[in-house]
Amino acid sequence: MIRLTLCLLLAGCTPDLTPTWAADTVHLEASPDGVVGFHTWTLYGPAWDKGRRPRHHACTLVYQVDLTGSEDRCEGCERVWTADERLTDSDCADDVTWLPPQLAAIGVGDLDPELVGGDPWPDASLGSWVRYDDGDWLSHGWAIPEEPPLSQVSLPATAWPAWTWPVDP
Repeated sequence: MIRLTLCLLLAGCTPDLTPTWAADTVHLEASPDGVVGFHTWTLYGPAWDKGRRPRHHACTLVYQVDLTGSEDRCEGCERVWTADERLTDSDCADDVTWLPPQLAAIGVGDLDPELVGGDPWPDASLGSWVRYDDGDWLSHGWAIPEEPPLSQVSLPATAWPAWTWPVDP
């Protein structure tokens, strides 16, 4: 207890929150106008990759996303939407200049075979796939429908990332 008190008094326990890592989630839901959602990028300080503790959270960027059904298919995807997103909220400091890649499309369907063994929701998840900017389709992680039937493409759903991105200053 004395160590903690001294540490706090000397401010030596404040973690470095320089954005170094980023992870993104995508929440999708049906609306009268189609499908809408939020694409959230959470940025973390350098020590996050060692312990993944909330204290290493640096800031968050939230994008509102309008989605349109698409014929652009990723391998194994049951449903695909093209995305039009715009930044709606951020608690990042002005000196954080890193901008994440823009979500161009998201697909839901078969789980990436590399992720099957680590699936945190094996009876409920599907695979989530993304295309950023003008790039190729990438495995994103797990798409979890919030209402039955689970393991089928239904909305609302949240796509949880399996990967993190390095943040280039």
